[in-house]
Amino acid sequence: QLLNYTRIFVIAAAIMAILSLTVLFQIEAINVTGTNKYVSAQIIDASGVKPGDNLFRISAKTIKKRLEQFAYVENVVLHRQFPATLEIEIIQEKPLGAVSTSVGYVIIGRSGKVLELGAQTLPEDMMVVSGMYLYDPKVGQILGEGYPSDKQEEAKREKEGFIMLTRLVEAVSS
Repeated sequence: QLLNYTRIFVIAAAIMAILSLTVLFQIEAINVTGTNKYVSAQIIDASGVKPGDNLFRISAKTIKKRLEQFAYVENVVLHRQFPATLEIEIIQEKPLGAVSTSVGYVIIGRSGKVLELGAQTLPEDMMVVSGMYLYDPKVGQILGEGYPSDKQEEAKREKEGFIMLTRLVEAVSS
């Protein structure tokens, strides 16, 4: 009899697992929180998640990878709210300062990521520096990284500039 009960339990568990990954827990609502730089629809479209997807079968790693295209996205946290809601929480990169260039401002995040190129306006409390070395900044790129081996001197100067900007912001704020 114990063997029969065990079989019934295993079969029931298998049926529930299959139903949970197919029919049950289909996403009905997707909410985006934590961002004021992007429209929720942009984030949802880029994430690749859509209503009808299974709440358990979506991959946080895949969604995070897809949302790396947005410069201000530092991290992504998924919250599954049962039975049918997915919340995508965006942790935004915080701007450290801006570098004044001939074509506008280059806004740099606290991690060294280039957040914007050619910005014409800045928030009131953002520190602006002039003369910082920027070789070839691209939105989403970390300063001093991603350059070919023959441009390592330029990368080093760019990284040193970022370190000096970080120290300057820390000194002014303290």
